[in-house]
Amino acid sequence: MVDEPLSPSAREDKQFLGQVFVDFIEVRLRRELPTLSRSEAAHHGQVALMIFRGILDELAIASPHARPRLQQAMRNAILRYLSPVLTESKAGRAVGSA
Repeated sequence: MVDEPLSPSAREDKQFLGQVFVDFIEVRLRRELPTLSRSEAAHHGQVALMIFRGILDELAIASPHARPRLQQAMRNAILRYLSPVLTESKAGRAVGSA
């Protein structure tokens, strides 16, 4: 069922939910890093969405016993991707303000 084509309505819903995810990441990044451009924050949101989608297919077919571990792996992967963005940008601000 995971590989079945989506109806037009389901594709729209999928795109909408993906954009909500990207917007959420963008807003959170810009709150932490006000100097980060919208396009740069959106780029990082898109990459985080790709990580999410990469694990989501496996999560959908995983046994109930395996799901918590995959969910944690998804969180870890996204946070580990975003951590250097936050760290490097904050470090750059500290150096620039010194």
